[in-house]
Amino acid sequence: MPSLPDGSLSILASPLSPVTSTKVMIVITGLILIVASLRYASPTRLTRVLSDAMSSLEKVYTDIVCMLHMLQLEVGALRAQTLLHSLSWRATIGELLKGRSFTLYRCINEVRDLETRIRILEEEYRGRCRSGSVPSSFATGVSVPAHRCAFEP
Repeated sequence: MPSLPDGSLSILASPLSPVTSTKVMIVITGLILIVASLRYASPTRLTRVLSDAMSSLEKVYTDIVCMLHMLQLEVGALRAQTLLHSLSWRATIGELLKGRSFTLYRCINEVRDLETRIRILEEEYRGRCRSGSVPSSFATGVSVPAHRCAFEP
């Protein structure tokens, strides 16, 4: 059986000098930083981040499209009811007393609010594209509030 020379074992058993231990720690820290940097900038990780950002964007887009669709349905129904009741001045006064105007004002505000949100996202996206970074609202996801327009058919 081969044996190790006594000199090599004494090197392992002796404590490291402060200068040597500092150098070893610097080398280990440097290696850790290099590995972490390579991991952070790796195309595999960045592709996953990009995929997550696209999924978040698709969810926001879907939410906005759903809100727009719901608003279109409600506006169409409100418009049809208003036109139907506009044939008689009694029905018009009745609708006014029932608060139909407030429902219409609320829906008008929601449509304008949705338009403003879309414009803000568009401007943020354009500004971030000019600077070369991904829009934060798309990367983290924008919470789109649930539809609040109260209307009775």
